[in-house]
Amino acid sequence: MARPLHRHRGFVAVPLAALWLAAGCSPPPAVKTAPVAAPDHDHHDDHHHDDHDEHAHPTTLAEGVAALEKAAATVKDRLAAGAREEADDSVHALGHLLEDVQGLVRKSDLSDAAKVAATEALDELFNTFDTLDTALHAEPGEGAAPADVHASVAPRIKDAIEVLRGAVVPKAAAEEDAAVSIIREAQKARKEND
Repeated sequence: MARPLHRHRGFVAVPLAALWLAAGCSPPPAVKTAPVAAPDHDHHDDHHHDDHDEHAHPTTLAEGVAALEKAAATVKDRLAAGAREEADDSVHALGHLLEDVQGLVRKSDLSDAAKVAATEALDELFNTFDTLDTALHAEPGEGAAPADVHASVAPRIKDAIEVLRGAVVPKAAAEEDAAVSIIREAQKARKEND
């Protein structure tokens, strides 16, 4: 009488494993690529850049901060309306705008303390909108809903924009130190909550 196949698992598994190893061990063929210049930013490694120049570039820090406020409000409104694709487009556009504002901060005549605060606020915005972007690209039922994620990061967005807004208006040294303290406190609170 013949033995059932399940009693010969080792007999079947060993040849299958050998076949899998033989097929999977060869390295992929080398692909020659042209060297690519490193970008001066690194916050959106996985996004396409075909439409990077299709958005208006702010020329002043005040314009950039105002545009960020408007873009953040647009994302919020689109999520509230259930317009997931449009919200995703807005998040990607906002990422490009954040890069523009980073450049404006670097070129600005802000004090060193204000530049540090503004840079930290921009990093906070990148992080919050990256979290939202991840939620927007998640499979349905996987993770929190994008609107819920936005609600959870909204206070961080508001705080970061307040810091940026404060950098636009000339401040006394004490007020600049307060802005630095605000962003550091927000980051500390975020780390404690993570």
